[in-house]
Amino acid sequence: MGSSERPRSRSGDRPLLAAITSLSDAVGATTVAEGVETRGQLALVRAAGIRRVQGYLFGRPQPPGARPADPLVDPTDALR
Repeated sequence: MGSSERPRSRSGDRPLLAAITSLSDAVGATTVAEGVETRGQLALVRAAGIRRVQGYLFGRPQPPGARPADPLVDPTDALR
């Protein structure tokens, strides 16, 4: 993938996210979407009800031993 290309959602992403979120809710677990790189991906996980997100959109990789302030971002507060 070239540097100007963006990852795109596949048609099966939405039902898969819904199933994972449903299972997670049923067992009382928190769903974390990892690898969120674009606003489109953020919108997709928000629509699925996922509230904990991490990925390149929110922060760049850190050197070994570095600790980010909050490695999991609540997207309801992010990117406003």
